[in-house]
Amino acid sequence: MQNLSSIIMNFRILTSILLTGTIGISVIPPVLAETPPAQTYQPGFWQPVARFNPKENVSLKMVNESGIKLNYDLTSLDTDTPRDLESGQDIVLKDIGLSAYIMVYPTETIDPDNPLALKFTVSVNEADNLVTVTVKRAEKGFMGHRTINLQKTGAIYFY
Repeated sequence: MQNLSSIIMNFRILTSILLTGTIGISVIPPVLAETPPAQTYQPGFWQPVARFNPKENVSLKMVNESGIKLNYDLTSLDTDTPRDLESGQDIVLKDIGLSAYIMVYPTETIDPDNPLALKFTVSVNEADNLVTVTVKRAEKGFMGHRTINLQKTGAIYFY
């Protein structure tokens, strides 16, 4: 078994032969690779759709622009029964904590041949830490959203 220094020497000789076409020793100038700036955003479901300030109390405003009555509920141990949100109305959930899941479903029967999918959009008012989620009917081919997830890090996700 060869020791490390002989392996390195053989590698240098082989590199020299491949790069210069000779067996002699050659000096190869270093090649500096250009490093692109770090890209932290990668599109996909694992990225938050928005962020709120986790150091402040957060409230969530839900606006129903779907054209149908919706049913919503905050999933926690002390949650009331699900509530309705009529089309064209909005509600504000205050002091919901920094970690919350809000489930949103249409109250109408869903036809299996023409499923009703919902699509959420979000905006955050940084002045009062108000997260506004607008609920609309999704375009054909969109699988739909059902859950708004606020995480204690300030990240907001839709599922």
